[in-house]
Amino acid sequence: MANGKAHMHDVRQVGFQIHLLAKNGQDVVVRTALRVVGYAVATGHMPEHALAASDYAIKVINLLFPGNVNAVRQERLWQIERLRGVE
Repeated sequence: MANGKAHMHDVRQVGFQIHLLAKNGQDVVVRTALRVVGYAVATGHMPEHALAASDYAIKVINLLFPGNVNAVRQERLWQIERLRGVE
């Protein structure tokens, strides 16, 4: 870290470590939630990873609430609302 900012290499390494935890996890919900975090961290070097984080978050909702379209809808609307505040 220099001047309070992370180096891209360090950000990527953290993302890889999180994905390794996900790969080795026993619980599918925890693994999938770790994928959300891993891809969210990865947006630091590639903004397109935000799409994967968003989709994995939907997968977490589907795992927690199977067949509940309303729960998925609420999550997606929450995501869209957060994006409205991004410049």
